[in-house]
Amino acid sequence: MKTNPNSSYQDATLKRNNLWSVLAYTRDVLKQIRCHQWVKNSFLFIPAFFAGAIFDLQNIFLLALGFFAFSMGASTIYVINDLRDVEKDRQHPKKKFRPIASGRISVTAARLLLLITLSMAIIISLFLPYKFGIVLAIYVLMNFAYCFKLKHIAFLDIIIISTGFLLRVLAGGFIVQVPITSWLVLIVFLLSLFLAFAKRRDDVMLYEKEGKEMRRCISGYNLLFVDASMAVLMAITIVCYIMYTISPEVILRMGTEHLYITAFPVLIGVLRYLQLTFVYKGSGSPTELLLKDTFLQTVIFIWLGIFGYFLYI
Repeated sequence: MKTNPNSSYQDATLKRNNLWSVLAYTRDVLKQIRCHQWVKNSFLFIPAFFAGAIFDLQNIFLLALGFFAFSMGASTIYVINDLRDVEKDRQHPKKKFRPIASGRISVTAARLLLLITLSMAIIISLFLPYKFGIVLAIYVLMNFAYCFKLKHIAFLDIIIISTGFLLRVLAGGFIVQVPITSWLVLIVFLLSLFLAFAKRRDDVMLYEKEGKEMRRCISGYNLLFVDASMAVLMAITIVCYIMYTISPEVILRMGTEHLYITAFPVLIGVLRYLQLTFVYKGSGSPTELLLKDTFLQTVIFIWLGIFGYFLYI
């Protein structure tokens, strides 16, 4: 019996098309849970780094579990937020391309996805200290309230975003069981406030330029207020960091008086971020800026290298 060559060709084409469809849908799922935003959860590693315990294999393993659990919790919130704002996102020049807003992921599939990510966050957190689970639960509940109500209240939305970064640091401290210093709390909160204002700046510019109110709270901001807040926070953050590097207790703990040298890359990094924000109008996503800007990445690696030298070598 002869085989039909056309049939074999059609079968191969069908399999290839199915494979590409699966890959495309997988890519959309990864976009929806915003894997690129998981870089924010690297804040969990900060307490271990400053405590000189980052190279302990057990700590690395536990922190990796915590990182993934927090990422799943954050992804749950991203899905909820996009389900909640699907109609508004379709009016946004950038957000309309998101998987749910564009229709590439259905509402039913998105609801199933958030159940999967939430379940994974809960299951993984069971293998970590219970205090980590409490912090993760607070983070998810706080951001759930943020999605439905609190993000519509001007300035409170910024505070909640910044608190989220602080909770990540606390969670990392509970995992490796190291105390969180007041210096670390201050610097992280101030820096995250600065980044949150930079993120909000894009929405304010869009509102003032085209009159599109992408957020209900946006009327509580204007460009002058946002720019002034960023300038103030930048100054306070840098001064706070310099005071940290020259404080007697830190000098005693580090065993060096030269930690102030690390303030130079911090200053350069902040100024570079301001350049990207004010000159190149690219403040919409701090994560994307970090992943794309080679200059900023270089400065961060230099800071890590210098600080790591004083701390570990």
